[in-house]
Formats: sequence, structure tokens, C-alpha cells
Amino acid sequence: MKHYITLLSLLIVSLGFAQKDPVAIIKSVNALKKQTIAQMQANTNKTKNDILYEKFAKETKAKLLEIEDIESSSFKPYLKKDGGFTADFQKLLDNAGLEAAWNEGFSGFYFKKGYLAKNFKNYLSQEYLLYIRINDIRPFMYDDAALMIGWDELGTLLLNESKFIKKYPNSKKLKEVKLCYADDVITFIFGIDNTPSFEIPVARKTMKAFVSKNPEALATPLVKIYLENTKVNKNGMTVYKDENKDLHDLINAELEKQLGGKISDLSSEFYSQYNGD
Repeated sequence: MKHYITLLSLLIVSLGFAQKDPVAIIKSVNALKKQTIAQMQANTNKTKNDILYEKFAKETKAKLLEIEDIESSSFKPYLKKDGGFTADFQKLLDNAGLEAAWNEGFSGFYFKKGYLAKNFKNYLSQEYLLYIRINDIRPFMYDDAALMIGWDELGTLLLNESKFIKKYPNSKKLKEVKLCYADDVITFIFGIDNTPSFEIPVARKTMKAFVSKNPEALATPLVKIYLENTKVNKNGMTVYKDENKDLHDLINAELEKQLGGKISDLSSEFYSQYNGD
């Protein structure tokens, strides 16, 4: 989560928030999507289409980041008095495939989960489609240090990341996906501040199912370390078998072996590359 938030912060700082009409911006995003798809339909080369999508994604982010906070004056015409968006504004969002994301307040508009993969599936490489599936859920994962998706959905995300890392070792998106994987596997195992896994029985149940169904997944050995070193007490809570063993350190060490180095170094490399783009 922290790497995604850092990346979002970099975008916000670099682009800023301009005082522009959100309706005009959203319409321009929808028009850009249609234009990009039309270009892809005229081109059978999926590698070239991946590049077109990259351009679309970058321009779309820039446009959506121009939208001010919903508390600003530019949003007043599109808000109902009792809260929420007006019917016309909500229809505009739906037509564009956009949804408001919240994290201790409004954090922006993003494409709905699955929307981009569905609309671009006929034109992009399998590598890029998998990358999209890994990323389009991220704006909706957390709010106020709590997990906003189910453990099963988090497990699916983790499986997609594991597949990407194994299947596309030369991808230019590899560092980014590795950082997402590093965050998500720790969340899958331990939870986060306001959604700790040891308090949630379905979390352990999902972990056991993940290990059973996906023995070859990259994340499976890390999840097994947790399961093998914990147990459920009489109150139904997960506790450590040996309280002197630091599972965070143990799992983090194995995680860094998988990633080929320290997570902090990988993060520095990625953001250095990102800032250089």
C-alpha cells in the first residue's frame, strides 16, 4: 500500500490540482478512451497497442488529477444537498467507467475494477492485460488504514502478481509489480492496522485455501511460514506458537530472497526510474 500511495503522491505533486470543470475533464477522458480504442482497432500489432495504452493511461491520470476535491466550489453543482453526486453527474461517471475512491476523504476518480481490462482486452498483449488487472483495484483497496476488499479478492490479486513476476521476468513493469507484490503479500498474511488478520477467521481460512490451491505460486512459501508458526486459540484468534520468533522478520527475509534484494533498494530503483520518465 505504501508504495502505491507514494506513487500517487508523486503524481499529485508534479501535476497539481487546477481549477477546471470536472464534467469537461471526465468527458475528455471518455473521448480519449474512444479515440485510443479506434487507433488500436486499426492496428493488429499488440506490442504497439501496449504503447498506445501506456500513452492513454498517462494522459488520463494527468487529466483526472486536475479535478479538485469535492469540497471545492467547482463541485457544488454536481453534489446533492444530502450527500452524493447528482443523477446526471453519476450517469456521466458510469458512462466513462469511473468511480470515486475514498481514503480518509475523497482521493480522486479512477476507472472501476475490471473496466479497462474489459474494454481493451481485444487489443493488448496478455502481459499488459495482467498488469492492468493488478493495478485497477489499487485505488479501492484501503480506507482509513482498513482493508476495503475481501481476503479472497486480495488472494486473487496476489496470485496475479505471482504469475506476472514468474511469467514476465523481462517486463518493464516488473519492478512496479514486485513492489505491489511485496506490499500485498504482507497484507494478505498479517492484515493492516485496522484490519489485522489474527482477528479475522476468514483470513486464515483463505490463506489455507490459497496454499492448497496454488502450491506453485510465488506467495505460497511465505503464507506457509505464517500458517505453520501460528495456531487458533480457544477464543478463535490466531496466535504465535512461539512468541519469541519474529514472523515479520522471518517472512520479510524470505520475501527479499524471492525479489532478489532488499525491498528498499527495489523501491529506490523504481522511483528513480519513474522520475526519469
